[in-house]
Amino acid sequence: MINAITIRGQKFYWTTNPTEGLWDIEVGYVTSEDIYIVKLTSNLRGKKYKYVKLNELYTREAEIIHQLRAFGYMDKGLYAKVIDYIEYIRVADTEVIDLDGTLDKYLRNEDIKAEATRAYEVLKEYVNDNIDAFPKRTTNGYEDGQSQGAILDDENNIKKYGGQVLVIHKKYLDGIFVNDLGIIGKGRHQAILEEWCRQGVLFPTETGKEKRYQRKDLVLRDGMTGKARKDGYVIKWSNTDEVF
Repeated sequence: MINAITIRGQKFYWTTNPTEGLWDIEVGYVTSEDIYIVKLTSNLRGKKYKYVKLNELYTREAEIIHQLRAFGYMDKGLYAKVIDYIEYIRVADTEVIDLDGTLDKYLRNEDIKAEATRAYEVLKEYVNDNIDAFPKRTTNGYEDGQSQGAILDDENNIKKYGGQVLVIHKKYLDGIFVNDLGIIGKGRHQAILEEWCRQGVLFPTETGKEKRYQRKDLVLRDGMTGKARKDGYVIKWSNTDEVF
């Protein structure tokens, strides 16, 4: 730690990275939206990173410390030093990186793999807590206006998908993203769906150059024909008699 210096009337104690190699710290300026963002990259295993709007380092302190602890060391004392160093970079304006594109471009891409994994875990919890709303295909229990989807456990679908799959209608998956995960915005929803595709969790419809995350014309009970068939996300599920 060096003695405090004053720049443009502001006093700073940290003019070098105070984390002793635990974190790489970058300050960026999104020109199109006139806003500063910070990228914090852990140097522990995995090299995971997180983007944060600079003002949220103050308004969401406890939440951000908790999130950073998931993949790197952070406590309140170190966090205060990091903020001092970040503000020094911003005010000195010598290492700020000008960023093209929109703010969402950066926030949406932060560690999407971890976010998608967490979303899948929350989805499983939600279905287990509301299992009556997801009847098994072999029971023919699907009810229009009542069921939120179905579990395709019949022989034909198991052969088609390589195991049992869950069907959930868009309305209810969107609700989980927003209400249970706090993930707002079509862009972030699509980023999670795309990551699920990469992980082999989601079975999309691909026709030529077009990819649809939902599948159409799904038969969720006997006698479901024509316009009565349903759209929904088809998601990898358990092969056992138990949901989980």
